[in-house]
Amino acid sequence: DIQDEDMERLAKRLKGCNGLSVLNLSGNNISDDGASHLATVLSSCTLLSHLSMGFNEIGATGMAAMARSLIHCTLLTRLELNCNLLSPNGAESLGPSLPLLPHLQHLDVSGNGLSARGVERMAAELEQCKCLAHLDLGYNNIGSDGARILAKIIPQCWALSHLELNLNDIGDEGVENLSQGLGHCTELRHLDLRGNNITAEGVGQLVSAVQACTTLSLLNLGGNLLAAQDVHTLVQAR
Repeated sequence: DIQDEDMERLAKRLKGCNGLSVLNLSGNNISDDGASHLATVLSSCTLLSHLSMGFNEIGATGMAAMARSLIHCTLLTRLELNCNLLSPNGAESLGPSLPLLPHLQHLDVSGNGLSARGVERMAAELEQCKCLAHLDLGYNNIGSDGARILAKIIPQCWALSHLELNLNDIGDEGVENLSQGLGHCTELRHLDLRGNNITAEGVGQLVSAVQACTTLSLLNLGGNLLAAQDVHTLVQAR
């Protein structure tokens, strides 16, 4: 259980670890102060490939400090920031660093209260992440507006194979918006739309997208408002 004062001491010890490739600090009580302490050493961790900071209490201020240092971690392939307190402002701080991480393949910002505004604030940068294969935006209440924004982004993420959008209250309108972009995701294999208040109407919108995504092997629609016939409609589409 690492708290902010512990993070300050740990940061001093990490300063000499220039060969560090994996750093997992998830599940602690690290807040903005602790994240700022970490930021002082991240810029020297140039071989870092995996940073996990999930299940902490990092907000927009801490994210801003980390983002300024993350740009030096050019070998980073996996960044996990799930279940923090980023908010739309934190997403805005993170955004500019993303195109400067040319090998980034996995980004998890689920459970951060981003809303559609947060997605919008890092949209331009996300679509520049050409190696991004796994994007987790689950449990962020992005709604139908967020889905509309994503529909414009995801066709530009050529490597995208996993898209996690569970528990976002996307609804049928959001599925209609999202479907317009999904059809262009030629590498998509895994799509998670659990718990989004999707009904038979939304399934009808998904059919064309499912038909276009020839690589799709897993579509998770659990926890929606569907009947057996709606599932059958999707199966028939394949």
